[in-house]
Amino acid sequence: MKKFLLYITIFFVLLVAIDKGVGIIARYLIEHANGGDTQKTEYICNKTHEDLLIMGSSRAVRHYDPQIINDSLHISCYNCAYIGCGCITAYGLLQALTNHYAPKYILYEVTPDFDYLKINDDYSKYAGPLKYYYDTKGVDSIFINIDTFEKYKMMSNMYRYNSKLLQLIAENTAYQTPIPNGFLPEMRLMTTEPDAPECKHYNCNDEYKVKCLKNIVKLCKDKNIKLFFIVSPLYNAANSSDYDFGRTFAQENGIPFIDHLNDTTISKNISYFYDPLHMNIDGANTYTKKIIPELRAILK
Repeated sequence: MKKFLLYITIFFVLLVAIDKGVGIIARYLIEHANGGDTQKTEYICNKTHEDLLIMGSSRAVRHYDPQIINDSLHISCYNCAYIGCGCITAYGLLQALTNHYAPKYILYEVTPDFDYLKINDDYSKYAGPLKYYYDTKGVDSIFINIDTFEKYKMMSNMYRYNSKLLQLIAENTAYQTPIPNGFLPEMRLMTTEPDAPECKHYNCNDEYKVKCLKNIVKLCKDKNIKLFFIVSPLYNAANSSDYDFGRTFAQENGIPFIDHLNDTTISKNISYFYDPLHMNIDGANTYTKKIIPELRAILK
């Protein structure tokens, strides 16, 4: 019996030691990643210093070139958006980055599916970019709201990093495509005429997404950050009722709402898009330049 207890004790001591070792190695790889999403998230959470941050989903990361904003307005800018993410991710990132500084402005691209509509999706995907920063003040609340048992799971480094170690190694040893200023343009061109994006007419909003949206507003007010909502063009956008809640929410909270959803100078030009929802690099450059006068007026 004594030997059995000894073996059990040794086993758990080794398990804890290995778990700690995984955490140390993973943290080193995160801090020294030479590209990819890991380097971008590490920069956002611990190194950002820019005056203006762009946040949102793929329509934000594809449509806003910080360099154009920087050159035109002489204001530092970084694109903090992620593909397939929305206000849940954005709130976690804001919690992390405001631990070391507060930007002057946040330009938030509103996307109904990711920001307030109930679409029966998996919340855990929104926490993906935040997993390495669970211990950062405020970030843990995102995980706890997604899964009540997550706070116990996240105590293990092996759980946090088990699916990402190979990616972390690759991001330290292999060439990574640079992500300048967080901007990820799409080079492809839409060559066939698609159907116009349909309004989904969902009957209700997602309670947790709306809560995160409200938390973003509150955090910005508390940190004296000027928050702006914006909507970039959709190809052949004919119906914009999915954005009604976003417009109303902005109005109720005193948030400027810049609406280019049906901007026909862009939305009718197929050469500016690579699919009905996203512009390619030509569209992004044209659109970013177009909104400069509006940004200049608002930032004053």
